[in-house]
Amino acid sequence: MAEAVQGPAARAERGRPGSLSRCPDSGRDMDAKTEFLEVKGGTEARGLRAASPWEAAPPVGSDRPVAAIGVFDGVHVGHRSLLRRGLVLARERKAPLVAVTFWPHPDRVVRRDGGKGGLLTTLGDKAALLQAAGAQRVLALKFTEQVAAVEPEPFFTETLVETLGCQAVVVGFNFTFGRGARGDAALLAELGKAAGVEVIIHPAVRIRGQVVSSSAVRQALREGDVERATLLLGRPHSLVGTVSRGYGRGQSLGFPTANVEYPGEVLCPATGVYVCSLARGDVAPDDLSQALPSVANLGFRPTFAPPDGEGTPPGLEVHVLAGEPPGYGERVRVFFHRRLRAERTFSSPEELAAQISRDRERALAFFGVDLGRGDRPQLAPGQVGVLE
Repeated sequence: MAEAVQGPAARAERGRPGSLSRCPDSGRDMDAKTEFLEVKGGTEARGLRAASPWEAAPPVGSDRPVAAIGVFDGVHVGHRSLLRRGLVLARERKAPLVAVTFWPHPDRVVRRDGGKGGLLTTLGDKAALLQAAGAQRVLALKFTEQVAAVEPEPFFTETLVETLGCQAVVVGFNFTFGRGARGDAALLAELGKAAGVEVIIHPAVRIRGQVVSSSAVRQALREGDVERATLLLGRPHSLVGTVSRGYGRGQSLGFPTANVEYPGEVLCPATGVYVCSLARGDVAPDDLSQALPSVANLGFRPTFAPPDGEGTPPGLEVHVLAGEPPGYGERVRVFFHRRLRAERTFSSPEELAAQISRDRERALAFFGVDLGRGDRPQLAPGQVGVLE
């Protein structure tokens, strides 16, 4: 379910976007400047598409919320620390905590390359994680070229003060806003002081000496270091997809696999063979309670075919180690725990089968599973594993 919140002009006439100001130097009306989609927690961004066109809904200004603001891609441990600070402040003031994010990701609108770095979470997953961290409502600002062109001062006044009616705002130390990212946390604090809005600037969170950031998580995933990504996220990175019919090669080798087709919206790790776990159905991005121990190949199957063309997402084939594998058409979530090796070409199917057997044993060792005893792993959200 989703509904939209619009700016001050829309309060006077529900269902009609307000023309709040004009885009600097362009003469264009900023009609969509303060349109928000209220997102309910879910596993996909399907709610965003289903909600189009963005419909009018009551503003939240009368609630006088505390707002935690950021892109929040990945909702990593730094983001959750910020949300906890916002929750404490909201409880002190007996106010609701509202998480304000942006959709689509600003990089996809502002950068000439379209921000092709890949997302860490869908909008639905982001909302679920923000709500789990304490946000009572999640509002996604519809980010457009017109929004990107708004100067910091009118963005603060019209969006945070007039539309949302914030009594306090919590942002990260590296928060930027307004045209050309001209506004920073210091300017936000200055504007807040003048408007009577408390501004809390949350400091950086470090793990093992590294500042936790969405960029750091993406870099770890591109390097195949999913264990470092797990530390930064506070949970394993995951992909959601649907099981489709493959070529049956895994079955012929003695290791049946589920061929998982996933959208390219979320960043996938570097190609290779991974220890992973598979959860059936629409499960939350931090719920591993029913996940099945598995091993997966993420790549282009070079032993059987040449690499696909550039831009084609790597195939994801998951072999479930214990438990009932999913059927065709079933939705699954695959959590990545450890990269075992790079993908490579084998001289024969027999050589490949022998390597898969070794990969399987290493995956079982990761989980501490002895199938002869009927073991079934119980994973904590941030588990890294017990392999050396």
